[in-house]
Amino acid sequence: MKLTLCDFDEIWLDDFESQGVYTSRGTEYLIHDFVKSKLNRVFNGIYALDVLEHLQPKNQRQFLSNVCSSLLPHGVAIFGMPPAESQVYTSEGSKIGHINCQSGNELKENLSGYFDSVFMFSMSDEVVHTGFMPMAHYLLALCVNPKELD
Repeated sequence: MKLTLCDFDEIWLDDFESQGVYTSRGTEYLIHDFVKSKLNRVFNGIYALDVLEHLQPKNQRQFLSNVCSSLLPHGVAIFGMPPAESQVYTSEGSKIGHINCQSGNELKENLSGYFDSVFMFSMSDEVVHTGFMPMAHYLLALCVNPKELD
């Protein structure tokens, strides 16, 4: 199995490469902005942890559409973000970059427009569960079968 790391900002990939992150597994590093376009190939799975909450809300639709177009028909995607409810407890500096946090229900509803199945999980401390999402420290969405979009 091969891992491809992708970011729109070259500084992060340079940092991974300089630290030797995953080099023993033949990791590939790509610079790509999913807001602007899909990838020129498809993958079995894509994960985007701590990405959606940093997107301008107006760009989320294009981002998700391009992610789906970069997945095989039975592909999976995992998205993770801090829930909107947690933002009352974060610093002002953190709030500046977290411009698109969503509640668990909002995230599931948004992702359901792009995937046949969306399974939501909550995380409190280091425990992943299917518990009460408004009290979660982090949300994880496992999405299966990207929809064919126009």
